[in-house]
Amino acid sequence: MNAHEPLHRYLNDHLAGSDYAIALLERCVDGHDGDRLGSFFADLLTRIREDQDAARSLLPRIGGERSRLKQLSAWAGEKVTRWKLHDSPGAEPDLGLLEILEFLALGVHGKAALWDSLSAIAADGDLFGGLSLARLRERARSQRADIESARLEVARGLVRPADAGAGGAPGRARRDAVRAALLDIDGTLLDSNDAHARAWVEALSEAGRAVTFARVRPLIGMGGDQFLPEVAGIDADSEEGRRLSERRGRIFRERHLPGCVPYPGVRALLERMRGRGLTLVVATSASGDDLERLLAAAGVADLIHAATSASDVEESKPEPDIVSAALDKAGVRAPQAVMIGDTPYDVAAASSAGVEIVGVRCGGSCAAELAGAVAVYDGPAHLLEELDRSPFGADPGATAPLPPAPG
Repeated sequence: MNAHEPLHRYLNDHLAGSDYAIALLERCVDGHDGDRLGSFFADLLTRIREDQDAARSLLPRIGGERSRLKQLSAWAGEKVTRWKLHDSPGAEPDLGLLEILEFLALGVHGKAALWDSLSAIAADGDLFGGLSLARLRERARSQRADIESARLEVARGLVRPADAGAGGAPGRARRDAVRAALLDIDGTLLDSNDAHARAWVEALSEAGRAVTFARVRPLIGMGGDQFLPEVAGIDADSEEGRRLSERRGRIFRERHLPGCVPYPGVRALLERMRGRGLTLVVATSASGDDLERLLAAAGVADLIHAATSASDVEESKPEPDIVSAALDKAGVRAPQAVMIGDTPYDVAAASSAGVEIVGVRCGGSCAAELAGAVAVYDGPAHLLEELDRSPFGADPGATAPLPPAPG
């Protein structure tokens, strides 16, 4: 018997579940061709296919292959669901759509659990060949947030199949003018992601924990409370965790921060936004100790109205706490803000807080990794060029005085 037989069965169960979701989504795409829901379902279908490919790639590494029986079971299950929700006499189309979204939400929740389980298995070796399970997990969380947003809109009767408009998740239809920009710093305003990764590698090495740059770099964007358990199995609140975080901070500030520079167009972009009456609030996973230094290095400290950091909240990105705190400091509701970020963790945090996010690739993430963002740009200079056509293009229509910028 293959030593990995239980894992083989487990993966095949999840692959069958993704077959089922893909079949449902293909039908939804066909049924909503040309409308907003069609765009949403098509984007979600692409992302779920990519995740299925990642899961399928693991089978040969454990000496397994796809189960034809489970594939057929998924196909049959989708046909039964189609009959129950769409083809049975007297079926209500919107109710069927609502139930499909509930099925998809449950499926994506299960997919996140799959990546969590595989992360625990991989902690004892390199069974999965360096596949970024943490990033896949955050993609699942982002998908879940998108589906939940769409489900609630359908439940409220605000989105109908006949509605036409721009693509994106239906739950993100904007009915408020944008009044605030929530800003990540590292990898978004400041070219510092590699520097943070090197500081972590060096701090862990000093503590006798050999972790490669390649392992650390995709996780930059998580707060330390999330990062240390993921990369080293260390509780960030433990004595060792606090010691490592403090040492990483010193290494970053002394060795690496002096070489970090802002991306082209950063200051001009923020000046333009302020000129439009937008409130600028930083929402970063960096520590409070690093915040002022990062803003100074980016050359924009005088343009920021307020800031939140990992030091202000219980849990950092990809949890939504930092984004929610930034909304409070901006004095706006979620539909009145748009965030700018560069990692899947920014996307997950903003989506969970109900805030639209614009992605930038300058921090190292590709467009697929920023799935869930309402738009993706090369960097601040590109966003500045496209500002009038971006989600920030609407007149913010300030209805209350803006807080003064410091200094």
